[in-house]
Amino acid sequence: MSDQALIPIVAVSAVFGGPLIMYVVHTIASNWRQVRVAEQTATLKQQMIERGYGADEIVRVLEAGAGEPAKAEKVC
Repeated sequence: MSDQALIPIVAVSAVFGGPLIMYVVHTIASNWRQVRVAEQTATLKQQMIERGYGADEIVRVLEAGAGEPAKAEKVC
């Protein structure tokens, strides 16, 4: 294969392969994060049950942490 034929192959591979790789990495990272959050939530619930918290208290704690984190204000 000549060098002239290699250039279009590399260009097409970069155009289609780059976004595909980014999509796969994003999907894996997103799912990994969801699993970790679920594990941490389950651990927190178990610890609260062991400490004797009631169902209402557990729900209140979990809902308090479910909100969006506050954004830090920029000081110019």
